[in-house]
Amino acid sequence: MLQVYSNHKLMVNQSYIFENNQAIIEIADEQDLTYWTNRLNVSAEKLKSAIRATRSMDCEMIISYLKQLKQNNC
Repeated sequence: MLQVYSNHKLMVNQSYIFENNQAIIEIADEQDLTYWTNRLNVSAEKLKSAIRATRSMDCEMIISYLKQLKQNNC
């Protein structure tokens, strides 16, 4: 089901939100958290840590941050 709120689109039960064509990581409930940890291939703690470190839920920022962490740890 797609619900539209002004310029924001929320995909209900799909675990992601699009805002101006940007994917926003939403981890409010367990299903959302599981979706994003599987999609990004990281643990829940690592994902939460990345969100805190970047102070953002923008998917591209989180992916970039996680890639940078991986490069620095290798």
